[in-house]
Amino acid sequence: MKKILLLLFLMIFSISFTAQYEISKKSSVKMTKSEMEKNASLIEKSIKNTFTETGLGNHFKRVEDKYKIGTNLETEIYNKFMSKTFSTLVANAQVTLVKIEFLNEKKAEITVKYKTPTIDAKSISKFDKTFKDEFKRQMGYPFEKINEKVLSYSDRKKIDTIISSTVSKNLKSDLKNPVYSSGESREIMEKVNGNWRFIVK
Repeated sequence: MKKILLLLFLMIFSISFTAQYEISKKSSVKMTKSEMEKNASLIEKSIKNTFTETGLGNHFKRVEDKYKIGTNLETEIYNKFMSKTFSTLVANAQVTLVKIEFLNEKKAEITVKYKTPTIDAKSISKFDKTFKDEFKRQMGYPFEKINEKVLSYSDRKKIDTIISSTVSKNLKSDLKNPVYSSGESREIMEKVNGNWRFIVK
C-alpha cells in the first residue's frame, strides 16, 4: 500500500503551462492541425482538473480498482490521510508542460519538466507513525482496530480533524527547508468518451 501511494505522489504536481508548448503527432496519425489544437486544449483542461481534490479522488479510485486495493474502513481512512498529505504537497511542487505528442487519435504522450519537494519512504513511515499515534490518543483505540468499529458522524468529523492536524504537523518541518528534485517525465493520456485522462500504470 505505501509503495503504491508513494508512486502516486510522483504524479501530483502544481501544473503550469508554457506559452507555446510543442504539439506534434506520429507520422501515421491522421489529425488536422485544428484537431490537434482542440485536443491539446482538452488535455490542458483535463490535467488541471485532475489535480483538484475531486480529480485526485477519482484518480486514486481508478488506481485502487486496478490494483484491487481493499475498500474496508482502515483502507478508506488511511487513503484519506495520505491523499491529504499529497494534496498539501501540491502547492510546493512545480511542473511545466512542454510537449504533447499524439500517438493516435485517442492516445497522447505528454512531456513535463518538474521540480518537487523530495519525499522518501523514511518520511512516509514517520508520517504513518505520527498519524496512528495521534489517532490512538484521541480515539482511544489503535488505528488497526478501526474495522471493528461503526463510526458515527461525529467520529468521522473527529477523524477528519486528526488527519488535518497531523498532516500539518508532519509537513511543517519537512517544508521549512525542502530539498527539491527536478527532472523530466513522460506520461500517457487516453481519450475516453470525449474526455482525456491519465492512464493508470
